[in-house]
Amino acid sequence: MKKSNTMISDWLNEYGTKESDRFVENNLFITEKVFNTLDEKKITIQDLSFKMGLHVQQINDMLTGLYNFTLKDIVKLEIALDIKII
Repeated sequence: MKKSNTMISDWLNEYGTKESDRFVENNLFITEKVFNTLDEKKITIQDLSFKMGLHVQQINDMLTGLYNFTLKDIVKLEIALDIKII
């Protein structure tokens, strides 16, 4: 994941706007919160996909750090993980 963060930072430094900076910052916050919760609660991506009624690939796409989360996505994650994200 560190390499992806570097690629994102490099792109933002060259092409970023305030909006894109904020988008990536918030997106990475959500992604990190989910990964930390998965780790803390010993939940696998497969478990999470089952709880959310999504395919594993959809969860992987969400957790890339570049996914455009909807409020519905965030609420589904909050319910599935029993956490508060926002």
